[in-house]
Amino acid sequence: FTRMATLGKLGWEPAALTSGGRASLADNETQVATASGVHIQNRNKKCFDGRENGNAIVTTLFIWWWKAGGGDSGPIKLGLQHILKAELHNSLFRREPRIDLYFAHDPSEPLVRIVFTGSESAEFFQRLQNSISRQGWKAPKTVVKREEGFKTQYAGVGGVMQRQQQKREQTDALASEAFSDLSALLTSASEIVKLADRFSAGIKANKDKTNVSEEDEFFSLLNDMGIANPATKRACGSKYHEELARELNDFLDKHLKRHSKSGVIALTDLYCLVNRARGTELISPNDLYQACSIMENLNLNFYLKEFPSGVAVLQSISLNDDAISNSLLDL
Repeated sequence: FTRMATLGKLGWEPAALTSGGRASLADNETQVATASGVHIQNRNKKCFDGRENGNAIVTTLFIWWWKAGGGDSGPIKLGLQHILKAELHNSLFRREPRIDLYFAHDPSEPLVRIVFTGSESAEFFQRLQNSISRQGWKAPKTVVKREEGFKTQYAGVGGVMQRQQQKREQTDALASEAFSDLSALLTSASEIVKLADRFSAGIKANKDKTNVSEEDEFFSLLNDMGIANPATKRACGSKYHEELARELNDFLDKHLKRHSKSGVIALTDLYCLVNRARGTELISPNDLYQACSIMENLNLNFYLKEFPSGVAVLQSISLNDDAISNSLLDL
């Protein structure tokens, strides 16, 4: 069996990363914990081929693992529904704590061991337990209902007011459920984002498309922006600035061409746009600067450039000094 075939028997499946090297999560999936220097071992305490010293995260639906910087071992993920139970083995005398995973088809012994070389094991385990107990994979899928035929009860001004009242009640119920506590907010995040998207779509649908000014374009950009799964210090721990740098890379890949035709954006502008997109998960200027300063070392698509005047910008790697010099020589 190939290494992927062996892991596939245990429920692991190939996964995908974003251009910034972050896990490409589903719309209804939220990252809750992260760790680095993680090994994936089999029942014999041997690493699956190439599955060592990688990054691992827990989401509401999966355990993800990938090798930092790529390599022969591609990103993989394990659906939490396959896990019967998880056990943490951590003590003062254990050099490398681990989490043992038991599966329903063979519960006698752990078939997978997640071994940590850092200090994230306890937090990672707690978040994993929470995600398993919530069983997010059983969440009902949204069913698109067909438009009902005309009913006389919805006719006239009274009917319009009745429909608006029903929509308000649905929105209030969703908001009450999501904001009752932090855990519920994490699991309801995708629904909140979809609600925001509907409001955004309504705003754009009512705009006069025949008279689009620069101000209209700016507000259209703001309505389109949104980071559904922002990197946080709580979820990312010591890797916060690295994850934030990768998040910024993905954000700029998607939006910079609309904001700036030059491939350059000032950090002051980026600070405003990113915090607008992150909603309540605001970042400080210092965190933004630190994340930008390591983007070049992470081999991302942008790097920090500071001019003698003190102005700091993020610039596309396709516009670095060497690339511009070569373009001029080709003229």
